[in-house]
Amino acid sequence: MDSKKFIVSQTSFYILSYSLKKTTGGKLMKKILTSSILLLIALTFFSNANAGKKHWIKWWENEEIVKQLNVNDSQLSSIKKIDKDFKDKIHTLHEELKIVTTEYRNLIKDSKATNEQIKTKFEEKLNKKYALKKLSLEKKLKIRDILNDEQIVSLAELKSNKWHKHHKKCGKERKECHKDMKRGCGYNK
Repeated sequence: MDSKKFIVSQTSFYILSYSLKKTTGGKLMKKILTSSILLLIALTFFSNANAGKKHWIKWWENEEIVKQLNVNDSQLSSIKKIDKDFKDKIHTLHEELKIVTTEYRNLIKDSKATNEQIKTKFEEKLNKKYALKKLSLEKKLKIRDILNDEQIVSLAELKSNKWHKHHKKCGKERKECHKDMKRGCGYNK
């Protein structure tokens, strides 16, 4: 939350709390104040809970990993350019996949839909998923082409170690954890 919004919300909160204190004698005010503080703490905790995840998806935005891999400025700018070039394509495919998935789900629910319509829409959904995976692989390969052999090996080891540590801490076997990852593994770090 930026500072202007925080100041406005804090000012509004004090005005509200003062008016409640005047009208209720303070007991309700105490409950509201306690609830608000707990809510603020919970929001702060949950907003930071997933803060580190993005840096493994886009490892080049994590200074520590870039330093460990010894990625130079030229490599970094090339990687960022590749990411930018693929961003719109990947986003478009994601949106198309969402639409096709919704259409497929609606066909499944529709009692008048024929089996052929459902199969056709299912194939279309699979084709979109395949195109998305293929595009994602192309992006990874282009980034990989920028790295030297040592960096490729080091990055693979870093990612492997990250997941090894994750499985050790979450207490689940790899397959079980990855199944749960779709719904949320329950262990974030």
